[in-house]
Amino acid sequence: MKKAVLVGLQLVLVMTLLAACSSGAVTTSPSPGGEKGPSYYSLYVERDTVTSSGRVTGSVVYVQNAAGWMRDPAFTTPPDAQTVCSIVSQEQSAAPSVAKCTPLTAAPNVGVRFTYSDLTLQQFSIGTCYTAEVITKRRGHFRLCGTLHFLPPPNGVGHLDPASKVLLSTTFPGMKVASSDGSVSGDTVTWKPDLAALWSGPAPAPFAFHAVAR
Repeated sequence: MKKAVLVGLQLVLVMTLLAACSSGAVTTSPSPGGEKGPSYYSLYVERDTVTSSGRVTGSVVYVQNAAGWMRDPAFTTPPDAQTVCSIVSQEQSAAPSVAKCTPLTAAPNVGVRFTYSDLTLQQFSIGTCYTAEVITKRRGHFRLCGTLHFLPPPNGVGHLDPASKVLLSTTFPGMKVASSDGSVSGDTVTWKPDLAALWSGPAPAPFAFHAVAR
């Protein structure tokens, strides 16, 4: 998101998705086993750009309906977007000085949009490849690895159901993606976890991803 017009287009996309979620957010959704249960529809979209100098700029959009947010012990009543922004900000590992939270609302869904810019690899890489997302640089090669855990924050990205949408995207401007387990288009790698395929028990199994660029 280096240009204002791109930021604007992404925000339009997010609001469109929020509105599209509304019609089904208060219904029930079938689990892979066939039984019906409450829908905790979620939208989780993360887009990052890694420069050759090792700086990271990006954003995370996270949306749930009230039923989803209420499964987080931090909420005792259905929250509004500002409350979600305040509490989720406290749950994030990134310091307030490097991350900004913007509330997003399209009833009955409530969400937040985090933006961050010019982070060092150390600031961005909180946790390990098995608990979060990590980017390292060695001999001119960038290695990205991570694991999405579908658990309540701060240990995961929240409660989802098979209809939830998750998208991860990382761009390495001017570099070549040498390997990855995602979809590669030019210098960008995109991952779209199939939650229905990952589902095991009450929640999806963790989703691991990686890429190498040089």
